[in-house]
Amino acid sequence: MGRVGLAPRAGRRPADKAREGGIPRVFRPKRNDERREAARFSRDASPLDCRSTLSTGCLDRLGLLAVWREGLLAGKVLAGKTRGYRNHPQLRRFREHASPRSAIAAYLHAIADEAERRGYRFDRARIGTSERAAAPIPVTTGQLRFEARHLAAKLSERAPETLAGRPAAPVPLPHPLFRVRPGPIADWERAGAARVPPPRTP
Repeated sequence: MGRVGLAPRAGRRPADKAREGGIPRVFRPKRNDERREAARFSRDASPLDCRSTLSTGCLDRLGLLAVWREGLLAGKVLAGKTRGYRNHPQLRRFREHASPRSAIAAYLHAIADEAERRGYRFDRARIGTSERAAAPIPVTTGQLRFEARHLAAKLSERAPETLAGRPAAPVPLPHPLFRVRPGPIADWERAGAARVPPPRTP
């Protein structure tokens, strides 16, 4: 998918020259076991396969990087700049938006905001616009709960410490672009819902 889209800070080498297992230096884990996991995650993650309606604050560093990469890819798809993934179900909610490219731009800017809160800097120039205004996209409570279960299963394997002390909310917080309404799992998601394993018990 090309460069991840991190703007190097002063005194740092460019991120594309400081990579380990596909993860830029700014995200490089310190422990050997985390490095192996980072390399495996980068190698095995399927494009546009992350559940990304949840609040950006729920994500660990690898999850945040993944939704940034996938959001950039989604922007290219919506702009007609790549042939692949045009019919991917994760894009349906953006395609149905009155302004799909504005919606994905607003989505990416919120991810970049979260990155900056954590001391990272994503290259917003890769979004293609500084415009952040977009009408909200509806998301159901069932979809948010499903995505939270999917994320918890992933985190229980690669970053179980992030689950410690995390309160279980009746309805998980959404990404700022989305507005919650009652309802079941999204139609385009149901086919894979049964395949999401429960979180691993520590």
